[in-house]
Amino acid sequence: MRFDRTFTSGPSPITSITCIGRRRRPPWYRNSCRSRPGHLLHLMLDGEYWLTTNGRRYLMQAGDMVYYHDGEDVIWEGTAQKAEFLAFGFFAPAIQPPPLHQRHFRAPEKVRELFLEAEAVAMNETNEFRRTCRLHSSLLHILSLLPIDLEVLDVNSVYAELWWRVEEWIRNTHSYHIHLAELCRRFFTTRSTLHRSCVRATGLSPHKRIRHLRMDAARGFLLYTPMSIGEIAGHLGYGRMHEFSREFSSYFGMAPSFFRQQASP
Repeated sequence: MRFDRTFTSGPSPITSITCIGRRRRPPWYRNSCRSRPGHLLHLMLDGEYWLTTNGRRYLMQAGDMVYYHDGEDVIWEGTAQKAEFLAFGFFAPAIQPPPLHQRHFRAPEKVRELFLEAEAVAMNETNEFRRTCRLHSSLLHILSLLPIDLEVLDVNSVYAELWWRVEEWIRNTHSYHIHLAELCRRFFTTRSTLHRSCVRATGLSPHKRIRHLRMDAARGFLLYTPMSIGEIAGHLGYGRMHEFSREFSSYFGMAPSFFRQQASP
């Protein structure tokens, strides 16, 4: 085998890992919420529960996996058994989520092993560089083994490059409530071209992508700044605090105050 040629090109499709950890739910637990922004994998370790999402209802049992993408509505209905699962969340704008009929599937045994290894790395590896490398490596290996259809978008195309410039400007200026017409004027493009660019780059429409950016920024302000909820609402362009609270609750499944309270040590 030759080793003097390029086997892959371009960056990794994984931009960041947002969570890795074990979750437990008591018998008869029930909850309605939204999944995390970005991509989210759940692997059932023990027990069972009924899951309703995207108009489909599944009985989740040990060895089952479910794939969520960008804040989907979820209804959890527990049974007489306790439930335990591992969650692996990540941002990967270039990866198109699998079609809805492939969101629930049995995990290969190797995937279970990789999940457990990643959990151990997240808990025990103290060197940040090694932890990052090992978690990204485990996640890429997991994605390569899933029995579903995943597609990587052409993030290096001209259309995609336009949206990444737009998104960088939105983040830098905190213009999370800007109208598409204003973006088109600022970047000398048409509405259809901007829409095509956003879909090519992220798999989402501009409206959904900007909402995701807005909620991700809100989450960061709540977690990492002392700003009041009213200050955060004003900073993100909301005219009234209750408008911000309503959208945040719709997106994350809980009020901003409760979200901050839960995140506090």
